[in-house]
Amino acid sequence: MAIGEVPDPQVLGTVRKRIHASTGIAFNDAGGDERAGFGVTENGVVLGMDYPGKEALTLFASPAGFTGMTVNLPPGKGGNEQLGMVLNNQTGTSVVKLAGPDGSERIMFSVESDRAKVRVAGSAGSLKDVTSVLQP
Repeated sequence: MAIGEVPDPQVLGTVRKRIHASTGIAFNDAGGDERAGFGVTENGVVLGMDYPGKEALTLFASPAGFTGMTVNLPPGKGGNEQLGMVLNNQTGTSVVKLAGPDGSERIMFSVESDRAKVRVAGSAGSLKDVTSVLQP
C-alpha cells in the first residue's frame, strides 16, 4: 500500500509508467502488483479497481474534461470498455456505450443538447443511427 505521492504501478511484476502523477492511495496484492487505488491528479480524480494485469472498473472526474466510468472484462476474456458512461463537462453531451467482448461498440446512446441519439451496430459492425425508427 502506498499513501501520498503514488509511485508508478507494478503490473504482473513489471513497473509501468503512470499516465499522470497522482497523490492518493494505492493498494497492492501480495506480489506487489497494484490492484486498486484512488488518486488526485492535476486533471481530476480517479478511482480504480483492477484484475491481475488489467483495469476492471475505473471512475474518473475531470472538471475541464470528462466525468465517467469504464468497465472491462478480465484479461484474456476480451478487449476494453465493454461498458462506458461519459459526460463531456464542456458541452454537456452524455454517452452510454455497450460493447461486445472484443471492445467493439454495439449500442451507443447519447444526448447532445436537447437531442437524443441511438446507434446500433449493423452486420458490418459499423454503428448506424436508428433514432428515427424509435421516435414516439
